[in-house]
Amino acid sequence: MSAIHPVARTTALLLGAYSLLATTSAGTQEPSQYDCEGEDADTQWCIDQLNAFEQKARVDALLADALDVSSPPWDDDVFQSARADYEVGLEHYNEQVYGDAAEAFESVVGVLSQLLEHFNSTASQFEELALNHLENQQYEEALPHLDQLVEWFPNSPDLAEAKAQATTGIDLGARVRNIQQLIRAHQFDVASAELTTFPQGYWTSEVGAARKAIDNHRSTMAFNHLMTRGIHHVDNQRWPEALRSFQDALKIRPNSVAARESLDQAVSNVEHLALEMLVASISRLEVDEQWQEALLSISNAPQKLQDKIEVRSAKRRLEALTAIERELDHAIAIVMVPMNQQSRANVRRIIEKTADHATAKRIGEKRDQLRREFDRQTTPIRLTITSDSRTEVSIRPGRKLGTFDKKELDVYPGSFELTGVRRGFREVRQKVTVEPESEPLQVHIVCDDRF
Repeated sequence: MSAIHPVARTTALLLGAYSLLATTSAGTQEPSQYDCEGEDADTQWCIDQLNAFEQKARVDALLADALDVSSPPWDDDVFQSARADYEVGLEHYNEQVYGDAAEAFESVVGVLSQLLEHFNSTASQFEELALNHLENQQYEEALPHLDQLVEWFPNSPDLAEAKAQATTGIDLGARVRNIQQLIRAHQFDVASAELTTFPQGYWTSEVGAARKAIDNHRSTMAFNHLMTRGIHHVDNQRWPEALRSFQDALKIRPNSVAARESLDQAVSNVEHLALEMLVASISRLEVDEQWQEALLSISNAPQKLQDKIEVRSAKRRLEALTAIERELDHAIAIVMVPMNQQSRANVRRIIEKTADHATAKRIGEKRDQLRREFDRQTTPIRLTITSDSRTEVSIRPGRKLGTFDKKELDVYPGSFELTGVRRGFREVRQKVTVEPESEPLQVHIVCDDRF
């Protein structure tokens, strides 16, 4: 915003004055008969005449500017003295004593120029002060300067707007003080309602402080409400609800020691409650022999709960049970088919290993099934082999039996192949299948087919 303009008249006034001088000189017969437009232009009389006209034009322009200033900031005695000197210069000018007139006018030009320069400087200072006061929202300090500036420059829209802003700011000061009084009286809702219609851009520091005070009050009320509700939940051991209340309270006041301690207590109890619920769930599933489901519950629990000693112990126990069950299932698959010596040893080891866990129904049933099948597959069946004492007899899997008339073997259920060989006779092969719990078997093998 700038309404200050240097006061000066255009050079057209000077040019007009000079043209008037030329016309007068040409149209009026001077006693000296000087031709100031021609050959006498360089004479002192003509030079003084031209200088007097130029100085007079400057005085007229400056004087018109000075007279336009309402309530000027300069010393009026100095201004009136300059006007008196101007009148003296006019007398000399009218008497065509141009040298004295020019000297008087030149003195007046100097004084008026200084007065107007002082005016412009004062107006600039007033403008700067007024703008600084407005920027700092010091409306009462800004208004006197703006009143004076508007009087000096009534056509400036920027100054008019600035004065209106200062006037509005002063009027709003009463509302600000009322809002502050409401806050001191703890009438925060009323103060808040006042602030909703308060114009923006005025008393920003005071309005900001008022809004902060209202926000702090609301935060305090909300914090206290959440803490009270959380303590009520604690008293009734509703730990999850207490946890949420204290968490919300800490969002409002992150540095509250009371809220942090209450939250820690709630967290501890929530974790303890969660641990109790998890252990109870695991125990129930274990009793129901739903071991995989129990392990899944553990894996889905927070790591902090998984690390608890009770949960780790249950996990190891459940993993042992599922591992034993898998071994039993594998062993049952083995005993369903004929076994070799290594397989029988492995199955026997599993039966002995699982004895301590047989109290679990699922394991006990599978272990009983394994034992029954193992007993069936490991109960020897009498196999009687007859021959002619000349045929070499072998049994696979097994060994060479040699020559004999009759041999009795106790074999485990399974498939066997008997082979008979004799020099000069064709080899004889015979397959025998021994079923579990079958009656004794008899096989005759003789090589009696010559080549």
